[in-house]
Amino acid sequence: MEDPNLDIDNLTKQVARGGGIALIGQGLGKGIKFILQIVLTRVLGPASYGLYTLGISAIGIIQGFSLLGLPQGVLRFGSLHLSEGDKVKLKGTIISSFVLGLGLSIIMSIIIFFLSEVIADRIFKEPDLGHVLRWFSVTLPLLSFASICTRTFLIFRKVEYQVGIELIFLPLINLVIVGLLFLFGLRLNGAVYAYIASAFCSSILGLFLLFRLFPDLISELKAQYEIKPLLFYSLSVMLVGLSALLITKADKIMIGIFMASRNVGIYNAAAVIAFQGSVFLYSFHGIFAPIIADLHNKKKFAELESLLKSSTKWALSFTLPVVFIFVLFSKQIMLIYGDEFVAGWTVLIAFGFVQLINVSSGSMGHILIMTGREKIELANILILGLINIVLNYFLIPAFGILGAALATGASYTLINISRLIEVYLLYKIHPYKFSYFKIILAGIASVGATLLFKNLIQLKGWLQLLEVAILLIIYIIIIFILGLDKEDHVVLKAVRNKINFSILKTKGE
Repeated sequence: MEDPNLDIDNLTKQVARGGGIALIGQGLGKGIKFILQIVLTRVLGPASYGLYTLGISAIGIIQGFSLLGLPQGVLRFGSLHLSEGDKVKLKGTIISSFVLGLGLSIIMSIIIFFLSEVIADRIFKEPDLGHVLRWFSVTLPLLSFASICTRTFLIFRKVEYQVGIELIFLPLINLVIVGLLFLFGLRLNGAVYAYIASAFCSSILGLFLLFRLFPDLISELKAQYEIKPLLFYSLSVMLVGLSALLITKADKIMIGIFMASRNVGIYNAAAVIAFQGSVFLYSFHGIFAPIIADLHNKKKFAELESLLKSSTKWALSFTLPVVFIFVLFSKQIMLIYGDEFVAGWTVLIAFGFVQLINVSSGSMGHILIMTGREKIELANILILGLINIVLNYFLIPAFGILGAALATGASYTLINISRLIEVYLLYKIHPYKFSYFKIILAGIASVGATLLFKNLIQLKGWLQLLEVAILLIIYIIIIFILGLDKEDHVVLKAVRNKINFSILKTKGE
């Protein structure tokens, strides 16, 4: 009889390897994006950077419509067809997703191109936004194509392809081009043109890698199309994704409606830093999603719960000290953007705790979607998306940009609590175990030691990085003193083997 513990260990190693690749990619990508944001904020200033943010936020919501939820649809059905060895249906699913997604994206792009001035004048009262929206509309088909490409990579568990394009290549090309255009004197226009160019380059690279990964896509293999189930599932997921976009984008849009664009710039600058904390959770999401569908299809709920607990614990372990750094050094961190952006320090703290709540709740949304419970997730996010809009409507006029952060934080908290309850009622699984208290204890002890050091020795400027180092070192030491679980050793061994293999491969070359 097959030992179920071996299955769990093998799956844990698989998630660890994929999550490790994604973590490295997320780290590099977040670093590149962070440098890009610093360049944009320092060159553009709060007002122009606010227009840039409004443009991207508006296009992001419109892209949610145009994609029809097809990236998640191709991932779910593609994963099932691949596990069954059915290349004919797999090819049909991939082609259908591209045709449907690109078709609607082009239509939406044309509509926004011609309505950009109306949207800018009548909704945001920002005439200069019209030019930004017009050019950003060009990116809709490009980004839609790239998004479906990267989700297709995950079908084959090629998380490195997805990470390489979305998290590293796209922001890196954007940074290089925006830097060159700034040198030639272009400011807001330069930022917009660079964004378009990076989307185009990412689409071309995605197409090349897709043909390399699945050559049958352009072979004589006849495809079998199942458009109706794909479209039905994807439309349900589209409403989920669109509602999620309302939670992530509505705050910026509504700040733009109630306040001047410079406030959008300050708010987004803080949000960009705070959401760096999500890198650890999303590193495991990419490789975990197709495994969820596969395990659910095989009714292996014990393995699913074990992976859920391990991935959530590791994500929380990495995120907790990052959030504490946000809390203790919020003003110093915001100074990176310039003096005008320090006003966003309270937003940084608020969003830090939002990320902590997200990470500690695990991949519950992915479990609902990838196990065919997308209607439940749809109901969750539709209701909470509306709650987010209502809270922003009342809190922004009362508390400004901090009100927007509080509204978004409350929405995230509610949705995560709902997901936890629903997944437990459906599958009797949850992401928590007793060893989480070790993480919390280590976090509290490291913060206490850092505060004591700050009171005894007053450091200024770059020397304050020593305080950050003290927090991290004490946190890591206490984690290891309190001991690791069996699954933790499996993850560490998988990561260590991956590093050793990469070193040997490099030497061999």
